[in-house]
Amino acid sequence: MHATPLSTAKHLWTAIRDNYELPPDDYQHHQPLRKLKMAEGSAEAKVFEQEIEETFLHFSKGGRNERDVEKLRHHWRVILKNLSFCMYQLKLASRLHKQEHIHTPLHP
Repeated sequence: MHATPLSTAKHLWTAIRDNYELPPDDYQHHQPLRKLKMAEGSAEAKVFEQEIEETFLHFSKGGRNERDVEKLRHHWRVILKNLSFCMYQLKLASRLHKQEHIHTPLHP
């Protein structure tokens, strides 16, 4: 939105704010991060670990000692797996929502 005129950005924000009610910010509306696991030794797990090493970890470990690098590696695993899980949850919810509308008659 950096190239969007300020008046348009304000209009979009007002439309979103006024039309969508956010859930209260309490513990009933939060999903904690989980230690998600991949099948050990699978091709996907190997690619995932390689991607962490070559991208996220490579650029963020700086001059940390090995113990701190392992903590950072663990952090990236947890965060990235949970983000992926959320992405698939949203995709599934969207698909289920579409199926409900496909099977609903247009004129009851």
